[in-house]
Amino acid sequence: MEAPYRDLVCLPGILPVEIIDRATEVARGRPIWTACGFEAALIGYARRGRSVVLAYDAEQTIGLIEVAHSELEPGPDGDARSAAEDDFSYNVAGSWIGEGTPIFLDPVCAACGETEGRCECPLPGPFRYHPSRR
Repeated sequence: MEAPYRDLVCLPGILPVEIIDRATEVARGRPIWTACGFEAALIGYARRGRSVVLAYDAEQTIGLIEVAHSELEPGPDGDARSAAEDDFSYNVAGSWIGEGTPIFLDPVCAACGETEGRCECPLPGPFRYHPSRR
């Protein structure tokens, strides 16, 4: 069975509009949906079967939601992080709007296998952009 997401393309240092333009070229007329307001978390695109979908960093996306929650209404217990994680889970990552629905990745360090916030490897720069390091 083929993996659902293959050919992940991470494009560090590229503007979100350039990533979207490249993904649109590869998609050849198939729909691509963006996660509006989360452009800062856009890291590339991936292929799902014949579809091309935009790929966002899940942790960065949650961070953006957390900032919005802390500025607007942090919730009854004052925990903006918890509210952001719930919002992300149900309203962002849990949404399905068709074949061009974006994906949200949890970057994993190729050296130690830990997620971004838990990795202590001395790799230069953001390790999530080094998929060739194994």
